[in-house]
Amino acid sequence: MYFLNHPKFPKDSLIVYLGEAVQKGEIVTAPVEHTPLYPEAVELLPEDYVPALIKAGYTTYTDVAIKAYAQSLGNSGSSHTTVNNPFEYQRQRAILLEKLKEAVEKFDLNRVYYARHQLTTDGYDFTRSGYPWAELYGPAVPFLSTSGDDRVSLYLATQQRVPFISVPAERAESYEKRSGTLGHNAHTLYARVYFRLLPAESYTEDGSRVYRTNINYLGLDLYEYPHCAYYHLGSGKAE
Repeated sequence: MYFLNHPKFPKDSLIVYLGEAVQKGEIVTAPVEHTPLYPEAVELLPEDYVPALIKAGYTTYTDVAIKAYAQSLGNSGSSHTTVNNPFEYQRQRAILLEKLKEAVEKFDLNRVYYARHQLTTDGYDFTRSGYPWAELYGPAVPFLSTSGDDRVSLYLATQQRVPFISVPAERAESYEKRSGTLGHNAHTLYARVYFRLLPAESYTEDGSRVYRTNINYLGLDLYEYPHCAYYHLGSGKAE
């Protein structure tokens, strides 16, 4: 256990349990330099989901959208109180609607976005040097939902897949030794999944809170830990 502080921040301190921090990937013990598959990509965050749906034409400025957006902002319990109290919601509706319209105006459909996703692979393939995607263990892309009781969800729809992620053998070996999964037939890993949102072909409001959202799936970067920031394993293009 380490106790850390810094003279620039005399009121702050940090206690580090070294073994657990290394195990969870919170401390980098073997930095692996890498260039992301799409360096220009930005993360599609929960507060972006409703503006993205509206900008792409999957829904419009309904009360469902306004309430889901308000709760996705996550600014304490005030948004939940506003949404759950119908009288307060009506008083605040015009303000919330204006905020949502501003977010929709700023949202750029032309950008490459990424979402983090838990991904299971088969065991290491020495013939092709990498990990095949284990299709039976889960979807190729994440299912995205806003927070709160009035959540909306994006079912990312695509026929594209990343069937194989190239990973050098020595890199795979170091990961499997560190994680205690040496030689296993399946590995639970984490990915930045890259995509572009595609406009809706038509719009019909049916009251559903789950929106089938078409994407152009571009590829992924594979990592050992959920933060998807370092401990990079390899990359794969969608096909």
